[in-house]
Amino acid sequence: CIYDCYGAGFLQNNIKATAPFGIIVNYGDVLGSLTNLNIMELWKKSLYIIRPSLFTYKVSNRVELVLSSALLFTHIIEGRIRPKINTYKFKEVPRALKDMQNNKLIGSVVVKI
Repeated sequence: CIYDCYGAGFLQNNIKATAPFGIIVNYGDVLGSLTNLNIMELWKKSLYIIRPSLFTYKVSNRVELVLSSALLFTHIIEGRIRPKINTYKFKEVPRALKDMQNNKLIGSVVVKI
């Protein structure tokens, strides 16, 4: 399974790297949206590609959203999941952008105003 937050430019490499019957999860567009998806490339290896959205949970399955959120926060509170949050002062926004463009960051980015 490959989790891709970058989007554009990575799809072909993700397809090559994924084992037959594998899953590609695209959950972000840091470098742009996926374009020109050739379904035959997925078919050759029987791959799955999915783009999950919290909006879908909010609209169609509120119970699953609430239960999943509760489980996530339980793991955070108990220390099994440690979110990585990168903080920058407002005057450091140019550096934050450069760090994002150079793939120096993992996790969320928060700008303090």
